[in-house]
Amino acid sequence: MEKDRLVKNREGQPDRMSRPLMKRTQASGFLWFTAGSSMQAGSTVLMTMLTGHFLDLASVGVFSFALVISQLLYTVGLFGANDLQMTDFDHRYRFGDYFKVKIVSNSAAMLICCILQVVLGLHGQKAACLYLLTAYMLVNSAAELYQSMLFQAQRLDLSGKMLSMRTAVSLVGFAAGILAGRSLLKACAGALAANLAITCLSVRHWCGGYRDSDYILKDGEEKKLLLASLPLCLSLLGFLLNINAPKFLINYYLTDEVQGIYTILFMPVYAVNLVSQFIFKPSLKNYADHLEKKDGGFGKMFLMQSLLIALCTAVAAFGMRLLGPWLLRLLFSEDLSAYRGGMGLFMVSGGIMALNQLCYYLLVLLKRQRSILVNYSVGIAVSFLAGAAVIPRAGIMGAWLSFTLGQTALLAGYGLTLGREMKIQ
Repeated sequence: MEKDRLVKNREGQPDRMSRPLMKRTQASGFLWFTAGSSMQAGSTVLMTMLTGHFLDLASVGVFSFALVISQLLYTVGLFGANDLQMTDFDHRYRFGDYFKVKIVSNSAAMLICCILQVVLGLHGQKAACLYLLTAYMLVNSAAELYQSMLFQAQRLDLSGKMLSMRTAVSLVGFAAGILAGRSLLKACAGALAANLAITCLSVRHWCGGYRDSDYILKDGEEKKLLLASLPLCLSLLGFLLNINAPKFLINYYLTDEVQGIYTILFMPVYAVNLVSQFIFKPSLKNYADHLEKKDGGFGKMFLMQSLLIALCTAVAAFGMRLLGPWLLRLLFSEDLSAYRGGMGLFMVSGGIMALNQLCYYLLVLLKRQRSILVNYSVGIAVSFLAGAAVIPRAGIMGAWLSFTLGQTALLAGYGLTLGREMKIQ
């Protein structure tokens, strides 16, 4: 167990770390946190790949749809409080407050899971997979309470180690289940059991001594914390619903096999979005500086980075049109050469999603959270309405059109909002 702990002052609040400890942990902290975040981002892709290799397209469809719902419920479990906790260096709220919010949010997520299982008419393997993956995600939500606490305590190294270990062990549990039983349910159960075990061990090993309060406090600030976290939770839910609306419609109108095909075709879209974030995320401080100086550089930088994202999208679209069937067969062991023409179109839609991500962060800088929620609502409505009209007739390409129209509507709303802001600047 770590010997270096936070020193508490007379009021019981942890003081800043000593400079030697901070210097010792900064470099390793960055590496561990980057590794953990990358592993977490890629874990669902790896799980999908394993499902495609050792099971069939229907299983990929069942897994991906249950995963979508569990990710939405994971967002409810987080409730945005983890983002506040990570940056709450002045300890406005205490650990006990975050703990009580976690109990409420995770309980609400599981209750919603039960309701959705009935409303969506999920039975048998689909229902069991949903409950197992939701439980898996809510273990992740509980673990975030401690990872964010370590981040708040400026122990980025421990937070990253915990995330990395949990993700790696969970993947091993999923792989063991799928290899041993050739069963999706055994794979999900393996991931859940491994995640729960490693999370308990990690909390015991790394997190003792960093809490600034007991688990339950009287007269806490949890109600204020819930209200402060709500806008963050709604924004992330809006983002996920905007992306995944076609999957809900495929589940309603089409088959699990079609769901599996759509999931595999959609996977490379995330690559465009990831590359784009390497383009604009390091520049967010420069955007903020231009806003403060009001020198006109904000609009110029936005235009340049939009063009760069468009260029990356064009290259990706050409690459998938040329090599997509081979790449997807290599990764998922499925022959989707019949959809070669649509692979490039999916990447174009991914470019629109990447532009939306850039616009989102800029609107956050401009403190236009209300506009973000309004635009998300419009995009979700467009995607569901368009999808209901075209998916029953056009199948996979109808789902692509539903996603693209929703993202285009979102981009149009963001563009209008940013246009007004740039005129003001």
